[in-house]
Amino acid sequence: KEHLAAIQGCLEPVAGGITGELNPKQLDLVQRAVQRTAKLVFFVKALLEITRIKLTKELNSDYFNFQNLLSEAIAYISSKAKDKNITVNSTVDPSIDRICGAQEYIQESIVNILANAVKYTPCNGKIDIRVNDKGNTILIQIKDTGIGIPEDELPKIFDEFYRASNAKEVERDGTGLGLSIAKQVVQRHNGKIWAESEEGKGSTFNIILPK
Repeated sequence: KEHLAAIQGCLEPVAGGITGELNPKQLDLVQRAVQRTAKLVFFVKALLEITRIKLTKELNSDYFNFQNLLSEAIAYISSKAKDKNITVNSTVDPSIDRICGAQEYIQESIVNILANAVKYTPCNGKIDIRVNDKGNTILIQIKDTGIGIPEDELPKIFDEFYRASNAKEVERDGTGLGLSIAKQVVQRHNGKIWAESEEGKGSTFNIILPK
């Protein structure tokens, strides 16, 4: 992963340094090569991440403040949501404070779902996040007003590399690994994850996590 990060960090400066020596056609080819290589690096990093989760016998768990984690996850996608004028609302039961788990992985899973919600929700849409206290567990619900998922494809969306047909129409490039990573993380915490959706009417992703 360190080598991949180094490659990604060097691509744009190299391309930028030679732009003055290229004609428009050559410049276009270089820029497209940089973009495609960056996408490839992103894909390989995601593949390494899901492999690492599968091979790790135990996730390092500790107590952390869930409300802080959620605030950071929302902040991560807030800029892109603002660009599309998408409203993001969140409500967390006051009784939910600290829970035990692998904080980094749980946050990454929530960010993956939120990023998808922003990506596949048209401009001026809405994302609602609700976290309920269920005693020994918490229920996280992320609801959007996006393109939804075709009914016959809903059972497949957590499969590795799978992308819904209408999602491909919105964005051709994608790893199909974000939801797979989320599923692996939730299952490793002895939790549950599932989605409810209707094409054209948005989706709701549900996560149950033990406290």
